[in-house]
Amino acid sequence: MKYLMEPGKTYMEDQPFRAPETVMVFKCVAVADHPTDASMAPFAFGFGTPAHPGDSWRSSVVQLYEGSKWVRCDLLSTDRGPRWLPIKDGE
Repeated sequence: MKYLMEPGKTYMEDQPFRAPETVMVFKCVAVADHPTDASMAPFAFGFGTPAHPGDSWRSSVVQLYEGSKWVRCDLLSTDRGPRWLPIKDGE
C-alpha cells in the first residue's frame, strides 16, 4: 500500500499563506495502519516542530486522511537565513 508519507523523509503542511511559526514540519519515522480498525486512515509516527528553524522537535503522530495537505521539504539556506521550504518530487 502506498502511503502519503514515507519513513526517513521530512514534510511540511501545505499552507502557503500561514505564518511559518504556525506551519508544522514533520520528520516521518514510520507509517502504520490501525491494528484493529482497518477503516481508519493510517498513522505516521515521527517528530514535529514549527517551521521556524531552531525550535525544538517533539514526538508526534499524524493521521493521514485522504486529501491531507503535506509536501516534502528541506532546510535550505536563503538570503533571510535557513528556512524550511517545499522541494519538488525527485529532488
